[in-house]
Amino acid sequence: SVRRFWSSIYPLTYRAFGQGTWPFISALSLQYVKKPVELADDLESFVYVIAFAILRFHRHNRTIFLPDETKLLDKEIMARNAGNRELTKFVWPFFYDEVDLEEGYVGGGKVKLDQIMTYGRPGFELKTTFSESDPTQRQENPLATLINKLYALLQRHYRALDFGKLKEFAVSAPGKKV
Repeated sequence: SVRRFWSSIYPLTYRAFGQGTWPFISALSLQYVKKPVELADDLESFVYVIAFAILRFHRHNRTIFLPDETKLLDKEIMARNAGNRELTKFVWPFFYDEVDLEEGYVGGGKVKLDQIMTYGRPGFELKTTFSESDPTQRQENPLATLINKLYALLQRHYRALDFGKLKEFAVSAPGKKV
């Protein structure tokens, strides 16, 4: 396989050549490492790019705020998110989960898969936006609508899959059987 080839030549960087940038790889590709990449995997990767950007640049329920801080500048929000240890505790296992598998493979994606299958939501909530013309009027955040609908769509897709058929693409962790 391509991944095995790259892992033998570039053991620390083969993931970039094998299937994409690690934090944005689909949960299925990380769980079933021998599965060929499909269009659905690439579309799911796009969802993770959006989620990552939201967590880094936008105000959400994992951003640390004081009660009177309703209107921070974008750079202030980004600085708050960058220095937020609790946010890091969420981001790291979600995007960077890694498990060494047999045959030199590396897998992951358990948190991504659980989030999709169990909740059908991204694991964070964007804060409500306020109307520019009337700061007392709350508006639905369009980005929140987008990410929530994308996760609901991912959940529908994953629930329609036959996970029994995917087992042929799984690789065990050392000492464990698939």
